[in-house]
Amino acid sequence: MADFKKALKFVLENEGGYTNDPADHGGATNFGITMATLSQWRRRPVTTDDVKNLSMDEVALIYKNWYWDKMLLDQVISDLVATILFDQAVNRGVPIVSRQLQFNLGVKVDGIVGPGTLAQLNKMPETSFAMGLAKRCQLSYTGICKKDPTQLVFIDGWISRSQKYFDLIVAN
Repeated sequence: MADFKKALKFVLENEGGYTNDPADHGGATNFGITMATLSQWRRRPVTTDDVKNLSMDEVALIYKNWYWDKMLLDQVISDLVATILFDQAVNRGVPIVSRQLQFNLGVKVDGIVGPGTLAQLNKMPETSFAMGLAKRCQLSYTGICKKDPTQLVFIDGWISRSQKYFDLIVAN
């Protein structure tokens, strides 16, 4: 079954450290955790300093509970596929990635990964399915920019991120 710690390492390399880019709709972010996410996690308003001083232990807990576990990625046979799905869920949101996954698998699209989604996912040929995920990620990024041209400042980083999926595929 898929390895959370290995996937987390990949995600953290993509997310980097603290940023507070005015063009980023997420605002102050550290290791991919936004101020809104951290406030929701802690069940109280947080400051930019709270985001800046976020511990790696708390980051791991948030990612495990709200991303990895929500998508039942520990039940995915392929580390490669689980890592790509996890990274995309962190970058674009669990509901969006779950719905896209379900659509691509041809199962009921409800945004909640359950036994039916997992059964179909675990039947898919690993390499070709991972390639399809990587391509669809790139299309999603261009779609975001078409919808909201202010996000074009991020396209190079997003495409570079999705390019790392191809590197994982080749290394697999």
